[in-house]
Amino acid sequence: MDFQVVEDALAEYVTDSTGLRAVWMNQPRPNMPRPFATLHKMAFTPVGMGDEIRYEEVDIDPTPVTTIELAPTVCGFRQLSVRIRFISRDQRAGQDGPFYVERAMIALRRPTIKAALQEAGLAFVSMRPLLNQDEVFDDRHESIAALDLIFNVASTITDAEDQTQYVSKVEITSDHVPDDQLGMHEQLFGDLDS
Repeated sequence: MDFQVVEDALAEYVTDSTGLRAVWMNQPRPNMPRPFATLHKMAFTPVGMGDEIRYEEVDIDPTPVTTIELAPTVCGFRQLSVRIRFISRDQRAGQDGPFYVERAMIALRRPTIKAALQEAGLAFVSMRPLLNQDEVFDDRHESIAALDLIFNVASTITDAEDQTQYVSKVEITSDHVPDDQLGMHEQLFGDLDS
């Protein structure tokens, strides 16, 4: 899993679904014009029985005797929890925080959004809206609403430094049956001339 790809896909989902600029909580955002959205990774937890190690092909030599270099790859399933906060100073219906939460929730069912998230390695699991988190900022009331999303992701890390496993495959093909084995071949498979 590439965190940069995941972060970009989630920020793009928020922008596509609401029209708001979306930034991650760890990014600088001095005096951003309202409305805008912030994203925050709440949890990244393992799921299931634990990680497993697979050996993935790294390099294949296309000669008849093939040497395959294998690298250990650790694979595991995780759940990623993300909180999206929508912040607006506009109190009109259709411009406040709960409006943007509703638009983001509905967008998760759009085929284009689903495809973009899946391409980034995210499988949507569930959501929970957190409405009415209004605050006062600079002596002005801000409409704030949040949406918690949970995604399943597959996390893999290949240890390219530890490519010590080698497997040699020899591919031999022949239509010739040796004379001393012809009788056994006919017993098993029938007469070759028929």
